[in-house]
Amino acid sequence: MSMAPDAGYEAEFNLVGGLLVDPGLFDEVAAVVQPADFAEGRNRVLFEAMIDVRAAGPLNVVALFDALTARGLLAEAGGVAYLDDLGDRAVGIWATTLCAAGIVKRKARLRSLRRECARAVEEMDAGAGADDEHGYVASVEDRIANLAGGATTTTADRDAGRLRAVLGATLNEIGKAMGEREDPGIPTGYPGLDDLLLGGGLLPGHVVVVGSRTNMGKTAFALSLASNLARADCPVLFLTNEQPVTEVGHRVLASEAHVPLSRLGRPRQLLQAETDRLVETTDRIAGWPLWLVDASGWTVTQIRGAVAAHREHHAVRVVCVDYVQLVRATTPDRNSREREVAEVSRGIKRLAIEYGVAVVAMAQLNRETEKRKDSRPTLVDLRESGALEQDADVVLLIHRASRESKDAELIIAKNRHGPPGTVGLIFRPDVVRFETRIPGHWYG
Repeated sequence: MSMAPDAGYEAEFNLVGGLLVDPGLFDEVAAVVQPADFAEGRNRVLFEAMIDVRAAGPLNVVALFDALTARGLLAEAGGVAYLDDLGDRAVGIWATTLCAAGIVKRKARLRSLRRECARAVEEMDAGAGADDEHGYVASVEDRIANLAGGATTTTADRDAGRLRAVLGATLNEIGKAMGEREDPGIPTGYPGLDDLLLGGGLLPGHVVVVGSRTNMGKTAFALSLASNLARADCPVLFLTNEQPVTEVGHRVLASEAHVPLSRLGRPRQLLQAETDRLVETTDRIAGWPLWLVDASGWTVTQIRGAVAAHREHHAVRVVCVDYVQLVRATTPDRNSREREVAEVSRGIKRLAIEYGVAVVAMAQLNRETEKRKDSRPTLVDLRESGALEQDADVVLLIHRASRESKDAELIIAKNRHGPPGTVGLIFRPDVVRFETRIPGHWYG
């Protein structure tokens, strides 16, 4: 079958081949990619067969071969020679497979966009929009916007299926990580946290939800993490929908210059030494690969567009969203805020896989923790939707005994690929910064 040069054949080959080598990734991929997304017919047939096999039980090469043979589809899927070629040449590294899934989805969306544009041209040639230009333009815009809305889940129960897949894939992933010279994860700057995360840090395609009660340091932790990453030359996109970009920039500067944030708003009170540090710090961090974007009022579709642009032009590897409950649903549901948050949560998970980025999504916890004798937050405190917990690969909960307390705990309440745990941190309210707690050190 002949295909256009940009049809994405190589990505399709890597994706299908990668799934043959590591079938445990199938549920993650099926959350993003559908059979119709494949331009190459053989790959489409193979993926459809994988869906059927996975619905009946574990996916493996033998079960796939038997299913194709029983249905008379082996030749249509390329035959034994094509299957052998896929297995021999596929890279088979989980990160490469997930990246390939994102490329396949983007290529499919571009093909759909071409078809939609061609359809609009044909309709206009036939007189569409002559009587209602604005109405017709709006309808075309809606159709194109729907193309950017993301994939739909193709497994009957995505989350349950994903957890079953994780059980079989975890040892394989750990084994691969141990064979690498370097851990594949992106270090967070908090060694205690990295030690507990698969790959030694943040992984492409993964979503990390960080929950906190009001005024306990959500934004401070998000910016501390983003600064740690950018300082290590990791490109980060920081989407803020709670504070203006200028205020976020002030926080980064205060944290890095070790100048109290309150004094930045009162320049006349700054000491000369503080002014010198601000100037030096500005020169030092101006070149950081950190992009601050005002995302107030945005939908997941708009976030997807920003991620796509920054991924393409700046090779962004980590996306921070502060915070997830303020992201608007593409399809508003006045009757259920939980369904809206669930839609946002699924959209964030899909874009993480599609664009091969790690997403750190800050989340507001409900106030029930304040009413309990033990105020330590738990997973049930995630506000408005259990989908945040379900879609997240890791859930971190920030705990401080009071708003005045500098001692902080980062509770790893969910860790899909590793154990739960607690990491000791210190919160420095003057410079709105979280740092690793050093045992035996006094923090006055």
